[in-house]
Amino acid sequence: MTTIETRRIAVADLINNPDNPRSDLGPDQDLVELANSLAKDGNTDDCHVVPVADGEDAGKWMLLEGHRRKAAALLGNVAELDCKIRHDLDTKAKQIAFMITANTHRENFTEMDTARGVQSLLDCEGMNVKAVAKSLSRGEKYVRSRSKMTKLSPAAQGKIEDSTLNIDQALELLAFADDEKAEERLLQVSDKPNDWEVRLAAEKELRAWRENLPRLTAELQGAGVQVVDRPEGPQWEWKDFYPTYNDHEVTEAVEQDLIAIVHPDFPKITWARKREERKPWTPPERTPEEIAADVRRSEIIRGLELAAPVRESFLRGILKKPTAEVLHHLALDMAEQLDLAQAAYWLGMEEHEEIDDQEVVDEIAKLSTDQLIVLTHLVRHGREELLTELASWARDTGYMSTGPWRESLQHSYGYQWTEAELDAIRHIAEQKAAQQEGGDNAHSA
Repeated sequence: MTTIETRRIAVADLINNPDNPRSDLGPDQDLVELANSLAKDGNTDDCHVVPVADGEDAGKWMLLEGHRRKAAALLGNVAELDCKIRHDLDTKAKQIAFMITANTHRENFTEMDTARGVQSLLDCEGMNVKAVAKSLSRGEKYVRSRSKMTKLSPAAQGKIEDSTLNIDQALELLAFADDEKAEERLLQVSDKPNDWEVRLAAEKELRAWRENLPRLTAELQGAGVQVVDRPEGPQWEWKDFYPTYNDHEVTEAVEQDLIAIVHPDFPKITWARKREERKPWTPPERTPEEIAADVRRSEIIRGLELAAPVRESFLRGILKKPTAEVLHHLALDMAEQLDLAQAAYWLGMEEHEEIDDQEVVDEIAKLSTDQLIVLTHLVRHGREELLTELASWARDTGYMSTGPWRESLQHSYGYQWTEAELDAIRHIAEQKAAQQEGGDNAHSA
């Protein structure tokens, strides 16, 4: 018996597969269009099914591919569909692998659909990461990462479904599965790449701080440093301590008799000195607005510290692989800083009377990136006005030199000298040779 055969099967005998990884059949309007197409032309793409041998649906057919076509057929009152019977897919694992592969490039098949499908495969008897990777022609890392995604919270999975959380972010988020507030803060910025990196760095720092806090506390106490809890509330009204926000070594803290104030939500030691009773001190009254302003300022400063490496990483990435859009904006920025009179000259606008600066700027804005680069070089480095003077052909260095411009003309622009220009070059060379010879003769005399 062949492993694949084709026949027409009644839509009523087609059973939806409970392991189908695809959760969304697409917009209703698309189903209506497909229903009309099926009613008119039939299904040009065969459904794929396997026979149901047991249970109340015995004798019917389980869909592997074609759930959307079945839904459209019911909508369009189509009685039968062409189906391929897949006797070769004789295990649940083979069937799930087939459904994942068949749906991978289909519209409305999300990364979470893939993740759930991969996990279903892993749950099949006799399947492990290596076997699943082989059945899907994927790497083991891919299988592990998709399996992990099924452990994300519903909120995170929803973000993946609507494409506001990518795979790399999702895998980072798994580390905060036991911290609902941290996850919530990260999800709030998941669609803003730079803010995500800043928030992620902050959450990692805070998590590392909390994990390290017992060891750090024991180390401080072992060295003879008193460790106390940070006062409650963001205002931290220091009635009993003189706080210092400088970093101190433990040995230095011991020598200065400093107290270490720590808190799980503030990833840094605040060093303080106990107020001496003989030196009573009453802190100045501060308004709630002043306190809030100080807290806000410290939050902003910390945010800037976290944002700096994100920004630097972004710019290094742009340097390695600049996009066409970035190149165009940079070229336009440079061009807009040019001498507008010179730019107008090269754009051929000096022939028109009464041209104002804005008209020149508008013309510059119309140029392509390549044109902007050439215009910038022409205006900044061009020395055309000097090349009508023979003496300028002899100036190779200095402010009024034409040497670099002549070099650019020949090697960067690929300009071929005319006979008139070659004559000037030869004349200058002859003069220099004569001067050199005269100098040599004077030395020998």
